[in-house]
Amino acid sequence: IESIPFLRKLAKEGVISAKRRGNSIYPARDFRDVTFNGDGLTPSSAIGFAIEPVSNGRRVELERTWLRAWHGTGLQNIEGIVRDGLLPRVPFAGNTSKIFLSPSFQATFSLYSAPDLLVGDERFRLVVEVRVAPKAFWEHGDIYKFCALEFVENCIPEDCMEWELGSNACDVQVVGLVLKQLRPDHPTLRHDTILR
Repeated sequence: IESIPFLRKLAKEGVISAKRRGNSIYPARDFRDVTFNGDGLTPSSAIGFAIEPVSNGRRVELERTWLRAWHGTGLQNIEGIVRDGLLPRVPFAGNTSKIFLSPSFQATFSLYSAPDLLVGDERFRLVVEVRVAPKAFWEHGDIYKFCALEFVENCIPEDCMEWELGSNACDVQVVGLVLKQLRPDHPTLRHDTILR
């Protein structure tokens, strides 16, 4: 936390803490042995910072039976998200407010989380961890046909890669932030829905 100014700011505001119950260390793992069972996949070689669950502008009790999912966004949005939760936004291709998630940490990390946090020559990214009510979303592939997703995430079927909620922000809870170092072998593409 102390090495990254943005994390230091969040810690000073009481959003994250190195000693908070629920923080996680995600060890390196071999994804060839991973099977997608409908719940979001956990990351590899990352650090999770638990936050007090927030949904639709208020603090809430953690819904432990809800599904894990991930949301990638620009750093400029993180503070508002950890304060107010994920709120619907008007997408580029339509006029209906929606919330987008993914069961794939790797896809949100590689495609949506930007800009990078720099520590010397090292690059890191933050991904928002959420819990989502079962059956509150529609599963589909990348509607923008941005890239061949199997090169970014090969454990989750392409038609399950994105979870689209309606505008009911009460169906999703923001529960944490996950920090992961960007290595040269990570696929990174600029997705047109995120500003860098």
